[in-house]
Amino acid sequence: MDETTIKKHKLLFELVNEVDNIKQTDEIIDIDFNLGFKESISDFERHNDKVFNINVYIITRLFKGEYEKIKEEKGKFTLEEYYEFIDGLDLPDIIQEYYIKMPQMVAQNKILSYVTDIPSYLDIIKG
Repeated sequence: MDETTIKKHKLLFELVNEVDNIKQTDEIIDIDFNLGFKESISDFERHNDKVFNINVYIITRLFKGEYEKIKEEKGKFTLEEYYEFIDGLDLPDIIQEYYIKMPQMVAQNKILSYVTDIPSYLDIIKG
């Protein structure tokens, strides 16, 4: 493995540990945009929103260069840029599909999983 791949794998495992810690607390992860859903939300919706934010946080940390490039080019990072960002990444199909579907899943009150709980998550960074 080259040095860059080792650094990426190290970040991947650090994020897994960080997410495990965040799951245990009420810590809020801020991302550049919110999905704009209603103000008064149930505990389920609040949890789903938290899972969404954590999943977006993970992917933007793993692919920080690509994320920063879109923010610089567009001057913002909204839901539209989110889709562009995800489409531009070389992710395993199941992970890319999950990230593309997440906003609709939240809107439809379908249960989101932490991306770190998906078995193919560790394939997110290719050597």
